Amino acid sequence: MSVPAPRMGTEFAAERSAWKGAALLLPLVAVALAALLATNPPVAAGCAVGIALVALSAALPLYGLVAILTVISLVGSDSVFHLHFGWQWVEVDLLLAIAFLGWAGRRIATAGTIRLRRLDIALALFAVAVAVGVYKGLSAGYAFEELRSELRPPAYLILVYAISRTSIREPATFRRVLTVLIIGALVSALKVLFVYAAAPLPLAGAPEQTVWATRVMNSGGTKRVIAQGAEIFPLLMTLCILPRLAVIESLGKRLLARAAACLLLLAVVLSMTRSYWLGFAAGLLALIGVHRVRGSLRISAEIAGVGVVLLCAVFLLQSLVPGFDADRFAGELGHRALGAILGGPDPSVQGRLDEVGAILDLVVANPWTGTGLGGTYIFYSSIGGGIREWEFTHNSYAFWAMKLGILGLLSALAVLLLGLLAAAGWLRQTTSRQERAVASGLLAALVALFTTSLTAPWLTHYVGAAWAGLAIGGCESMRLAGERASGVAG
Repeated sequence: MSVPAPRMGTEFAAERSAWKGAALLLPLVAVALAALLATNPPVAAGCAVGIALVALSAALPLYGLVAILTVISLVGSDSVFHLHFGWQWVEVDLLLAIAFLGWAGRRIATAGTIRLRRLDIALALFAVAVAVGVYKGLSAGYAFEELRSELRPPAYLILVYAISRTSIREPATFRRVLTVLIIGALVSALKVLFVYAAAPLPLAGAPEQTVWATRVMNSGGTKRVIAQGAEIFPLLMTLCILPRLAVIESLGKRLLARAAACLLLLAVVLSMTRSYWLGFAAGLLALIGVHRVRGSLRISAEIAGVGVVLLCAVFLLQSLVPGFDADRFAGELGHRALGAILGGPDPSVQGRLDEVGAILDLVVANPWTGTGLGGTYIFYSSIGGGIREWEFTHNSYAFWAMKLGILGLLSALAVLLLGLLAAAGWLRQTTSRQERAVASGLLAALVALFTTSLTAPWLTHYVGAAWAGLAIGGCESMRLAGERASGVAG
């Protein structure tokens, strides 16, 4: 890899000005927090955390994004102050806006320019399609809350990509980012396992607060996953860890990494979410396929080792957790995995088929630019035999086709395909085992995310879209760095 270019003097000047301004504000903020601490300690603590996130987002946008995603993985995506202008966390919009403005200010201060590549152009075309979708939604008079909710995911993908594309300049930065996200996902998985063992299982759809910020879903209440908004993280982080197992030399670190992979994978299994299992299988196939024969065999051996430990963990739960029946649990897993194949489409599968069928009719009626962002659509559901009105669909690609039309869908698919090629290009260029492990893990995680989005709305959820922007932008930056290094070497 090439050595990063030294930073310009204007960048140092901009940083000094920012730190001087922060130093002037710090005493005032400290006095205000001290006064608030005496009257309302919880609010003071929350304000202190919020101020820290704002400062981090403005000064270091990349790490601000990582902090935001980590906090979501720990507490979920419900609004902290219950300011619901849509479905999700309105405070995150503010933090992302600050991070983007901080990034833009730094680019302006350094007079930095970016040479546009094909992935950048594809993302710009996707942004144009989104802008057309916003215009059509406003023209149709859709409610602001609905339009804002649907604008968030593509906006997060675009803005986070911009920050990641220019902030991740060396593999070590990417490893630090992934390490923080992995730790957050591990803590969340531990929380789920603790609740699974200690708290009674309520009915499906019960409020998250009753089970200590875990989410109990359908299927008779058997699906218990991480707090809403971060359920996808254990799947993605497991695939990022697996190839790194084969390159860790220290026995202690190797055991620790294997334990982390087992814990995350156990959280994926216990969630009973078939979309995640499908994505995990696709990610594993990609992980094995992109390595040479020897590397594939080593990774396959690591996967087998994790699987054995996972089986032992399930039977250990039977001895440690009162009321846990390993045989019954295995039966539930088998039913979830094979029921839709052996017994015909179950309600969950049939509901998704009904959604896609109704969406195809809307795509035919609005083929090129779609119906616009915002609004709901009505379809007949065989579940209960009635009409349902929904504002999202479980298939992210069908959602884009409906809202942004065929042109919007094609631009989105171009971004995703070029993102995969960026990860593959980085993997092909580098000769470092550590870098190959990071690149292949990210490639596998992107494959898993894109596959899961066929039956779950993760690319049209702002957390999944933000992670996609982070991974794709970073891989593109690393690929271009490899090209520059090859050019210099040549």
